[in-house]
Amino acid sequence: RLQPAEEDGGYVGEAIERLRPNDREVLILVLWEGLSHAEAALVLGCSVSAVAQRLHRARERLRAELNLEEDGDQGRHAWTSIS
Repeated sequence: RLQPAEEDGGYVGEAIERLRPNDREVLILVLWEGLSHAEAALVLGCSVSAVAQRLHRARERLRAELNLEEDGDQGRHAWTSIS
């Protein structure tokens, strides 16, 4: 599960809000709610491999959003783990 770092300051939440709805959905189901890929696939109505692919892309997009914020020194160390 995703664990917020103390210095988050809300920047990760803002970065997640800028993601596409499909990206937010899979991140929340798997990383926050702790669903397995199979469980998330049932909720999303897609295959397990589609969940894995969507999650991979969503993580990449979140990292990119956090790196953009980091340039302004806001996103640095925002999460202890995104994977």
